Amino acid sequence: GSNPAGTDPSFGSVQVSPKGLAGTIEMSRELVDSASPGGDLIALAIMREDWQRQAEIRIYEALNTAQSGTITNGRVPSGAQARTVTTPDTELAVELRKALVAYANVRRRRPRNFIAGAAAADALAGQLDESANGVGEAMWRIWSASGNVAVNDFGTSSGDARLLILGTDDVVNFESPLASFRFDEAVGPGIVRCAVWGYHAVAVARPAGVASIRFS
Repeated sequence: GSNPAGTDPSFGSVQVSPKGLAGTIEMSRELVDSASPGGDLIALAIMREDWQRQAEIRIYEALNTAQSGTITNGRVPSGAQARTVTTPDTELAVELRKALVAYANVRRRRPRNFIAGAAAADALAGQLDESANGVGEAMWRIWSASGNVAVNDFGTSSGDARLLILGTDDVVNFESPLASFRFDEAVGPGIVRCAVWGYHAVAVARPAGVASIRFS
């Protein structure tokens, strides 16, 4: 029967530390000038892919740190939801579905994505049927959550996440709009050194929105 009292919003802060990622490759002037497509375009595509692999490693490290906590008393924002699977070759798919339900209960919103490392992806491939076929770029789709395989393998210790479940806006990823690219003569006119570099940063904004499955 009365209006709620007004309050001033309170905003927290998270320190984000960008890191430069770079790489170089040497090519012959003939390959740069005469190849079709141009050697510089080939080099840019190769190095851009490697740059993305380096960025994914940093993202996993941030998520793996966040998932080391444990949710208690229903909802504690300082830790993540982590569950352990003893026999992944037979139990992982069932535990994944349980984890998706638990995520929705703890995070108060449905999961959006799950990403599997190599071992977890191999186990899922032997357990999921065609009903879990993905849509678009997703390999799998389970209860509205899109699943894919990581470019890099995940950690292998007992405390490392083998599969990660994420929501919307729980993790923020920053990177250069387009990694800078240039090539210069390195050894006389015959050898050209191609270089690519850019900045990358990642922040886990809501650790309670990171769920994981580990292997015992």
